[in-house]
Amino acid sequence: MNLRTMTKLRVEGLRAGAARYYVSDLHAGDGGDADDFAPNGTLFHEFAWDVGWQRLRFVGDILEGWQGFTLGSIAAAYPQLCSMLAVARGCHGNHDRRISGLPARLVEGGVLCLHGHQADPWNSRYRCLGRLLTRVAGWLERLGWKDADNPWTWRTPRDLTGDAWLRYRDYYVQGWIKRTLARERPRVLVCGHTHRAGLARWPSGQVAANCGTWASPLLPRTAVCIADDTVELLEVTP
Repeated sequence: MNLRTMTKLRVEGLRAGAARYYVSDLHAGDGGDADDFAPNGTLFHEFAWDVGWQRLRFVGDILEGWQGFTLGSIAAAYPQLCSMLAVARGCHGNHDRRISGLPARLVEGGVLCLHGHQADPWNSRYRCLGRLLTRVAGWLERLGWKDADNPWTWRTPRDLTGDAWLRYRDYYVQGWIKRTLARERPRVLVCGHTHRAGLARWPSGQVAANCGTWASPLLPRTAVCIADDTVELLEVTP
């Protein structure tokens, strides 16, 4: 397993201490055809044990609860992941709100973790419809359409890193981040949800970081590392 730095920013006034690793959007299922995490499960566990799972912070949608998977079926496929999740710190996303046991938000020093679905009407205000569409996508995947729930992954990983994640669904991403940074005043906001990894510095000096995803064959497997006054986006490779 290797960690490659994709981009790095220093944050004035941040004193985070020892390294912590933030991940989101694993969407772990039951190991079957509709489980997008299955191809990356082994690598993720290697990463977790390499960096120290006590240093992991989960930033939502770790478990896939919207496609009909139960906590029992997920735990049978990924007992190590569920054991980590039971004692780890983090926040839930819309897909794992009922089954992960994580709170809605995590604050550690100057770092605020929110999954990010709060700004997406299809996954907050109209979440019943969003959940129905996700369930249908799961059925299609079981019938053989493997990317049924990833219709937007036609762009290359190179296009989807750096600041590009802010332009994806621009109508809500930038506005929500701007409001959250102004209201909560963290030095760093860590989120997920869009599956687009990246770092961006605001004029205020605050930084927004997106963890990316481990559930797409077309996007890099990524994590955000925060240590002392540095925020780093890492690509995880075998």
